[in-house]
Parts: sequence; C-alpha cells; structure tokens
Amino acid sequence: MANPDTIANLELWYKADAITGMSDSDRVGTWEDSSVNNRDATQSTAAEKPVYKTGRINGKPAVWHPGAADAPDGTNTGLTTSYSVVNPFTVFVVYNRTRAGFSASRTVQGSGGNNWLIGPYNGNHSYYNGAFITNDSVAIGTFVYATVTQAVTGGVFRVNGVQIGTNANTNQPGTFVTGGPEGSFNEAAHGDIAEICVYSRVLEASEITTVEGYLYNKYFVEPVGRSYGYIF
Repeated sequence: MANPDTIANLELWYKADAITGMSDSDRVGTWEDSSVNNRDATQSTAAEKPVYKTGRINGKPAVWHPGAADAPDGTNTGLTTSYSVVNPFTVFVVYNRTRAGFSASRTVQGSGGNNWLIGPYNGNHSYYNGAFITNDSVAIGTFVYATVTQAVTGGVFRVNGVQIGTNANTNQPGTFVTGGPEGSFNEAAHGDIAEICVYSRVLEASEITTVEGYLYNKYFVEPVGRSYGYIF
C-alpha cells in the first residue's frame, strides 16, 4: 500500500513511530513533520507537553495527550503548528481515548476561537465544523482511524473506513492543534494519537482508500502469531 506522501498536497504528517531519541514516558516538545514541509508541531510550556508512549498500538508508539486529571503536571497537554488548515482539506487521524468520565474531548482542534474538532466528544467519535457528525462507538483504549474531508460546501466524516455522515457546515480549524491547551476551548484529548495526515484539498475516493489502507495495514492488521483484539 502506498505511503501518504505519494499523494499530492500533503501539508502535515505526524507519525509517532518517526519520533527518535525518546524513551517511554518522555515528554514531547517537538513532533517532527514527516512531510517535505518541515512544519513541526511544538509545545514550549513544559507542563503542557504530551507524553511519548511505546507499544501503544500494534507494537508501535503513540503520543499520549492526557488531560489535567492524568497529566504529570496536572494540566491539559498538546502541540501546535504554524500551518493554518483552511477549506478545502482532508484530515486523517489515528487516535483513542484513554480515560472515561469527561464529556468534551478534542483529539485535534483549531486554535483561538475556531470551533472545530475531531475526537471522542460526548462519548461519540465526532467531527464538528459548526455542527456535529457523530457515531456512538467510543470504547476506552480502542484505537480508530478517522477521516474528514471538508469542501467549501460542507464536510464528510468517516470512522474505520465507513462513512458516518455529511453536513453543509464549513467551520475550519485554522492553525492546527493536537490535544487541549492551545485552543480557546481548552478541552483535552484524554487519549493517544499515533498518526496524523493533513492535505490541502479534498482527496479523491481512490486516494482516501489509499491512505486509509496504509493506516489500516500499519496499525490494525495483526502480525502472525499475535492478537490485539481489534474488532472492525
């Protein structure tokens, strides 16, 4: 299956397994961009840095974005990039939720007052671009891969390769943020992020299939002799 960078207009590409020089539970101040654009996601405030965790999904690491209840320094954690995501765009995110009991979770969100998110909001895998598109299948600790396409006429939300719904809303994230502290809504991810891909156009159906296939084969296909219990 082809890699995401074989498809045109890849603007951001964050892979936890591309992070080097870190041990389990180290704090992540810079998540390097694996695209050719070198738009690293960063966090300069020590207490708000998320946490590198090994062996989180199919033997691969993830970047844990705990909220204040779980974070080492008792505050929401997250990273931000200088790149502004505007319509049209396509976003892929591999994430989970690691804590129950919090209704508002933004795995990725917009900066400032841009009310936009992908994540397990109100217990549902959700996309918000001015209105919610959701399903009700959040299970604590279980990873999913979510896909959002946003045109100037509205959005489409997919989870694990299945279309959940569409709407005609057009809120956009602007500066792209992982986790909670940089957005004005300050709603933590409460979970892991394994990979993010952002494109500056709506991908064709065949291109979406390519990236989703790459993510599925990387994170959800079990090696021979091992079982991770994923159900799709």
